Amino acid sequence: MGRRAEAPDPRGGGGSIAGVNAQGGADLPWMLRFLAARSIPGLEQVSPSRYARCIRVNDAPHLIDITVGFDNRSGCILETRAWPPLATRLRESLAAFLFDLGMDLRPYQRLARGDPILGPLVERRPGLRIPRLVDPFEGVVRAIVGQVVSIAAARTVVTRIVTCYGDEIAGLGAERLRTFPLPPRLAGVAPAALAKLGLSASKARAIVACADAFARGDLESDHLRSLSSTELDARLMALPGVGAWTSAYLRMRVWGDRDAFPANDHGVIAALRQLGVQRDAIPSTAERWRPWRAYATLQLWASLAD
Repeated sequence: MGRRAEAPDPRGGGGSIAGVNAQGGADLPWMLRFLAARSIPGLEQVSPSRYARCIRVNDAPHLIDITVGFDNRSGCILETRAWPPLATRLRESLAAFLFDLGMDLRPYQRLARGDPILGPLVERRPGLRIPRLVDPFEGVVRAIVGQVVSIAAARTVVTRIVTCYGDEIAGLGAERLRTFPLPPRLAGVAPAALAKLGLSASKARAIVACADAFARGDLESDHLRSLSSTELDARLMALPGVGAWTSAYLRMRVWGDRDAFPANDHGVIAALRQLGVQRDAIPSTAERWRPWRAYATLQLWASLAD
């Protein structure tokens, strides 16, 4: 089990209220539902008006707690708290990153409104933004676990990984929260032990190999951020267990690549089939959505729920 760090009440970390006028709007109720469906107990807490999670800042575990409100003047209002305390600007920067609030969606909305497929979708939900993950290694593990399984099944397995190998920190009230395991921790785990948590043998081997690559420094975060989309795609697909879908998903959720497009995603395929687009026509259809295919993907996912 992970180490336990004792601490005082995390709600003593200070608070601030920031009005965020995200250009093009922000459908944060949809964002919170997306996060809730994938939330990892112990790592994250999600409600219709709140998102809290453990996160590492400068290699130290922190709890960041974001409460979401709305008003007619400034759009969404984010109240941010953190334990141990973080500077106001840093808390707000993390919240804006996690909710993708820095992207101006108006150029995408103009493109989408002129498209016969995206037009009705963006009229219904104009402010869909990418739910972001700060930690690239966490993103890789969650993406590999999520390959060709349901969201619920992936959530169960990732929860077991966090419970077994994450470090425990003080939570809200009596609850204890955990950080996502660091790469050296999972690099030292036998693939057979990971497989016992509900993974296939190939996924377990891939996660240990990726953890080893991160632990050795072969996948340094600042270097990866400096790569072009094409270079990043090639670098990610060189990892064990990372194919086209996984790379596109990671480029979207970790690196915020606005044009990442998982053409073979089951949700994308199902949504476009409902809209009259057959599977073999998906790549050519999506070409006209460049350079905003990641946001088109969000619209397609949301359309299935609608």
